[in-house]
Amino acid sequence: MLLVGCSNDGPATEASQPSPSNATTTPAPAPEPTTPEVLADTTVASAQALPEKATETEAKPNKKAAKPNSSFKPSTTVAAKKENPAGNPTGYIGRENIVFYSEPSTTAQKLSTLKINESVIILETKMTDEAGKSFDLPQWFKVQLSNKKVGWVVGRSVTVN
Repeated sequence: MLLVGCSNDGPATEASQPSPSNATTTPAPAPEPTTPEVLADTTVASAQALPEKATETEAKPNKKAAKPNSSFKPSTTVAAKKENPAGNPTGYIGRENIVFYSEPSTTAQKLSTLKINESVIILETKMTDEAGKSFDLPQWFKVQLSNKKVGWVVGRSVTVN
């Protein structure tokens, strides 16, 4: 025996169904056409899309992840790093026949004469002249030459890189 009532006040029975206002329905998907003309159009569209996908795959390089215990070790020897391990500024002699002194004084021992464009590593600057007067620009540079000799040159003779 089935009892179906109009009101929702009573107890629900096994045969009761939800009212149409509470029910949600989803439309069934439309069946795909299977006529020969439609299938031919679909096949052509798929064939045209295929080269684009192949191009995307070809454009991406095949990258392999590096192994953590790989035997490859990058070279760490750089000439500038060996010659200048402290990271001091570099420069070059900007004038011809510059005297290379043992101390920051024109009366100090002359070690050699430097040529124009000779590279130097700047180790120290002295902002005062021989009389002790201070200046805004270095008056002397303590430099290291490419042959590892260390000495002093007049400040205006060095161009800092």
